[in-house]
Amino acid sequence: MAIKTHRNLEKPKPDREKPPQRNIRYEVGTIGEILTQKMLSGKPEDEVLSKYADKFESEESGEEIDYEEDATYSKSEYRSDSIFERETIPRIKLDLENKGVLLDSNMKEILKTTIVGLGKIKRYLNEEYGEIEIIGHGESRNGVLPNKVRPDFVAVSKNQKPILIEVKNTANTNQRADNFQASFYNTIVKKYGAIVLEERMESDYKTIIPRTITDTISETVLVYPRQGKAEKVTDTIDLDKDLIKEIWLAKQLGLIGKSPKTDCDSSCPHHRLGDLPEDNFEPAIPLALIYSEGLVEQNADLDTTYLRNFLWKTGFGRIISDGLSDVSYAEFLTRSGGMSDKSKIEKKLEAISQKKEKFLDDVSEKTGFSRQEIDKITSRDATRSYTQEIKKLEKEMKNELNPWKKLLGKKNFDSLRNIAKGQSTKLYPLPKNSAEFIRKSWKAWT
Repeated sequence: MAIKTHRNLEKPKPDREKPPQRNIRYEVGTIGEILTQKMLSGKPEDEVLSKYADKFESEESGEEIDYEEDATYSKSEYRSDSIFERETIPRIKLDLENKGVLLDSNMKEILKTTIVGLGKIKRYLNEEYGEIEIIGHGESRNGVLPNKVRPDFVAVSKNQKPILIEVKNTANTNQRADNFQASFYNTIVKKYGAIVLEERMESDYKTIIPRTITDTISETVLVYPRQGKAEKVTDTIDLDKDLIKEIWLAKQLGLIGKSPKTDCDSSCPHHRLGDLPEDNFEPAIPLALIYSEGLVEQNADLDTTYLRNFLWKTGFGRIISDGLSDVSYAEFLTRSGGMSDKSKIEKKLEAISQKKEKFLDDVSEKTGFSRQEIDKITSRDATRSYTQEIKKLEKEMKNELNPWKKLLGKKNFDSLRNIAKGQSTKLYPLPKNSAEFIRKSWKAWT
């Protein structure tokens, strides 16, 4: 951990003139993720893909499909691939290309193998859970470490039992590493719950509101599309505070080019990564946690910070920002346009105000957020800079920040604290109860 942290800090910037190399592993993984989401979406493309998974599988095994029992498509449509090529593959190709996948002959074969494997996996999942449906990408946070985990998907079964799905579109299985990852997800999510991040339908209503699921997810399903198999993992790991502080100590030492003292021999894997001089000291409270606690003590509304950042990442943030900028500019032109008739100015400003209200109503309808929430997210208080708050909290949290200043030196500390300020509004805010989450994390550390 110390060596990797140090390497990430010291690694040189990539050569801008060097053309980027193709990342085959990324492309194969992207094929797996996109097809898994489509195959378990509960949408019409799900049915089409499942149909052709059976078709491709029968072609490979030499079995014939009983077309008479299946009136969905005719025999000629099955054989010609016309439906598949015309309706489903073009959309999948576009999605993949937008993600940087080059669909050459090799990737097309992997695409087909992935579809066949997912057909088998879907049958297994239906037997295990009943019909399941992916509702979005997942995210969960560990406020003590601090970090966030991003399982590929959160799905719900017919009885609304939520599970995590992690896609591994590899030709071989790294069981030890994969099971550890799944167990780690289970540990974090079981304690802190999960946030679903996706545009989805709920009760026939379209929404992008982050959905928080707490204390109900207990397992992760590892999905291997190309291999046509899935594995349910219910294990957790013992992630106690002492272990977390050891991990954080290793990270802190790595920042200054050192590693924890160990009594391991030369066969230990870290020796193959390279040596760092050994040292030990008491781990300091994570910087992002210090800044987050400081903001909470000043009653900063981090719930609204989360929702504002979330809307910006979905693309609606830009739409809202541009729309409100247009309104502000129209108001400015009206007030400074030199019109002498005050009644006309007031009428025009009233029309602009009505346009703004209509715009925000439309945003509320399209996102699923209430109008009250939209007003809060777009208010001046919500969008103001935290500069003054940061200056104040740095004075109040002086004792907690001093160990970092001594550890890093002023120049490195100034550089790192800017990152910490950003992390304090990314790693810790939640859609709801951010302050409670931060206080629990702070208490666990101190």
